[in-house]
Amino acid sequence: MNLRSLALKNVRFHAQSYLAYFLSCSFSVWMFFLYTSLLFHPVLKEKTIPSQFVALLYLVEAIVAVFSVLFIGYSLSAFLRNRKRDIGLMQVLGMSVNQVTRMIAWENLWVGSAATVFGIGLGIVFFKLFLLGVSAVLGFDTPIPHVLSVRAVLLTGIGFGILFVFLSWRNRIMISKLSIADLFREAVQEKKKPTFSVWLVILSLVCIGGAYRLALTITAGKLLQGLVPILTLVLIGTYLGFTQVSVAAIHLCEKATSFYYRGKNLLLISQLRYRLRDNARILFIVSILSSMVLTSVSVCFTYYLQAERAAEDQAPYHVSWHESPNSRLDGMVEKWIHNENLTVTAEVEFPVIRAESRVHDFSPTTYHVISNANLNQLLQSSTGLPPIQLQPGQVAFVKSGGAWKESIKQLSPESTITYQVGTQTYPAKLTKQIEGVLFNESDITRFMLVVDDDTFQRLANTAPSTDQVIVHGYRFTDWKQVEPLIKELQQQIGNEYAVNGTYPVYDLLKKIFAPLMFVSLFIGLLFFLASGSILYFKLFTELPVDRRQMRVLDKLGIRKKEAGSILGWQIRLLFFIPFVVGICHSAVALKMFSFFFQTPVWGTFGAVAGIYLGVLLLYYGWTNRGYTQTVLNQ
Repeated sequence: MNLRSLALKNVRFHAQSYLAYFLSCSFSVWMFFLYTSLLFHPVLKEKTIPSQFVALLYLVEAIVAVFSVLFIGYSLSAFLRNRKRDIGLMQVLGMSVNQVTRMIAWENLWVGSAATVFGIGLGIVFFKLFLLGVSAVLGFDTPIPHVLSVRAVLLTGIGFGILFVFLSWRNRIMISKLSIADLFREAVQEKKKPTFSVWLVILSLVCIGGAYRLALTITAGKLLQGLVPILTLVLIGTYLGFTQVSVAAIHLCEKATSFYYRGKNLLLISQLRYRLRDNARILFIVSILSSMVLTSVSVCFTYYLQAERAAEDQAPYHVSWHESPNSRLDGMVEKWIHNENLTVTAEVEFPVIRAESRVHDFSPTTYHVISNANLNQLLQSSTGLPPIQLQPGQVAFVKSGGAWKESIKQLSPESTITYQVGTQTYPAKLTKQIEGVLFNESDITRFMLVVDDDTFQRLANTAPSTDQVIVHGYRFTDWKQVEPLIKELQQQIGNEYAVNGTYPVYDLLKKIFAPLMFVSLFIGLLFFLASGSILYFKLFTELPVDRRQMRVLDKLGIRKKEAGSILGWQIRLLFFIPFVVGICHSAVALKMFSFFFQTPVWGTFGAVAGIYLGVLLLYYGWTNRGYTQTVLNQ
């Protein structure tokens, strides 16, 4: 018997421990192969796939590659920790360090090679279905033809082969540094009782509370600025929550004697004190992975499925455009509307005048002036805000767009500003600030300054014609039928950015979030399998400890059924505490990222969370049954 055959026998003996690792590695190989095959597909040379989607493909490749290195590296380290006693016994029986390291390396290579072959095989089988999914997401009339790339097979096989060889070589170095005494010492070393710091518990709660408060109150305009502090607070708070708050919670349970000494709570809580603290880092990682999966998939699915609703909220007028007074399309638009058999339900037209000033430190220097009467018309037709009335010398500042919630803020005290129209400068008192979606968002209507009607008329009489713009808006019975009209306007005006409407916003959201949804689904599955596998590996590294505990419970007269129930509760908490934490983080994140909607969309989030929970229950049931039987049937 040589080392290769001995390694193969060890793999068969530890098949249950290796199974989750094998399946997760196979899924990583499978997903990497699918996206690599698409990147090598001839359809990319024909430029029929948008460049943004191609960029996402490269991003997925990078994520899968980095994730595979980290995940497989962690998995091999977990197996190495689980095998320390076996490695020590082999050395005691006469095997040299070199022979032991070579045998472990052969084990890793056997499993890695099988996972690579299996993953590529799955990729070949499902590649046609994958191409059909890509075609549907990108809206192709005909599916992308099935072309299998030999280069993708070679790149995937060689890449993951090098990865498994490298990580096996790294493990050889780690094993060679351990003495026999070190290998046995960890198994008999007494664990110290976990302690906690009150100040760190308070810091954890403050970080989580601060992150949630900031996420729930942040506006879309400040979203990018707030992401880093929110993410930092969540990471710190979650890590301290598992390392400190969990120990504090166990301590409080022990103080509640009526609860602590009820039933099997004494044994369960006593063991949880050590298990939660020992697994704190793993629980932290799984919680963050779970929240990432739930958030990314929920946000992408929400915006994809609710694209119509978001488009109607962001573009209240189905077609809008702006033009100069000297190049008006009088009569032409009505003719196009008649030719397309469209029925107009509402129409608005208002002039604006280009001006320069700085209302706030963060406002632009160039915006447009609108009259009080025209503003009230927009407030009445597009929002639930009441009309305003300005006196001569007073102005109001408008922020029109989805980044701001509907509101009218009375500014007190009033500030004196000056604005310039043409060559003339005018002083005024800024009394109000109006926010919300008043009109279809554009460079013309995003920031506006409102003046009373008489002042606006004087400005219109003196302002250069080049600084004056006419804005139009139409509503129809069915906004999905206006695409030909929008194309006519774009061709006639010669500037596609001067034309906007509900359909262009809807089309943009579909083009952005359809690929993101497709990608996030695969990344979410990968992260989900990793989360379950990490917990699975961690449990099997504690197999010798749990077996000793079960023997002690047996000597104390605890029946196998009761001991299995205690062990099952520990496994249940390890699986579902990160899920609950991930749900909380994701719910707040969905509220933060749903700024395009008047209210958060919880239906999609509930569906995604329900599916995640269902699959997690299956994963838990499989793990709990296999691990409990392995521990009790010793």
